[in-house]
Amino acid sequence: MALALAALVAASLAPVAAGAALLAAHVTVGGVLSMGTVMAAFLLVVAAYSALISAFGSDRGQAAGVAGSLRAYEPGRALETGGVEVVRMALLLGIAAGVAAVLCRLRAS
Repeated sequence: MALALAALVAASLAPVAAGAALLAAHVTVGGVLSMGTVMAAFLLVVAAYSALISAFGSDRGQAAGVAGSLRAYEPGRALETGGVEVVRMALLLGIAAGVAAVLCRLRAS
């Protein structure tokens, strides 16, 4: 899963970097890396919700909808500022960890 996550983030960031170069936009390496960090955290949340909802049903689209409504997901801000907001990242990773804990408990019972 980690390799797929890294590939998806890289595939998403490559057009951003290429577009910035073509348009002579001011985009820093730190900004692109920060954006990738936020994207990876968001994808972890989507994966966790998908697994949880799959445990109860077969609608993975619902998980994407729930995760998509998170206000903590702002990769554009990370790209602009070149940094990651600690509280927002903690929120995303906390949600993923909480859902993973629920899944472990479900699997154990």
